[in-house]
Amino acid sequence: MYNSIGELYDSYFGKFTKLIRNFTDDLKKNSLNVNEYYEHALNLVKEFKLDIEYLVKRHGTSAIDDFREFLIEQIPKLKRGMFIDDADAEKLKEVLGDTDDPLILILIIAKLYDEQARKLFRIACGQENEDLRDAVLLLAESLRSISVSKPVNSMIAYLASLAIAYGRRDIAEKLMSKVGEETRWLIKFTCAIARTVTYLENEGIQPRHEDIATTRYGEI
Repeated sequence: MYNSIGELYDSYFGKFTKLIRNFTDDLKKNSLNVNEYYEHALNLVKEFKLDIEYLVKRHGTSAIDDFREFLIEQIPKLKRGMFIDDADAEKLKEVLGDTDDPLILILIIAKLYDEQARKLFRIACGQENEDLRDAVLLLAESLRSISVSKPVNSMIAYLASLAIAYGRRDIAEKLMSKVGEETRWLIKFTCAIARTVTYLENEGIQPRHEDIATTRYGEI
């Protein structure tokens, strides 16, 4: 069992990295079982939730403090990855330090993922190369799924993005079908939303992104 959020993060980051490595190796060897990788994703999320629950039960409110400190420590990484600029980093640090509500902490990070997803969706839908468009779009879908608390969908979309990057659209489509998504419909629908939002913004209308997410995912 884990004694801190940091330990938990390091462990599961390692597990997900291993999953990706195995996935790409199997893609190259043409020996990939879609059902097995879907089950891997399910089990990883189940284990993560159980470990989080254990930490909260064992450490109580100190687990929330630990979580907040962990998130603050991630801010430099977010800057290096160009998720946020210097001004946003200072604002994020201030907001994180002002709340003891774990839900608010989670929503703050979810908003960051959502913002990056929106940027990537627009980039993806502007690409003429179909494989590049779809690989980037599925990467954006992975980020968006995290922001709406769908971790299994996020992992599957990430793997599907890799599959397209390796020229295995068939694998990507099978993976996405495991989470109830039809890849071609997803791409058309998402790019239609991206074009509509761009048009509205050019007309001086700022759509609420909560409404856009509801259009895509239903009530969240």
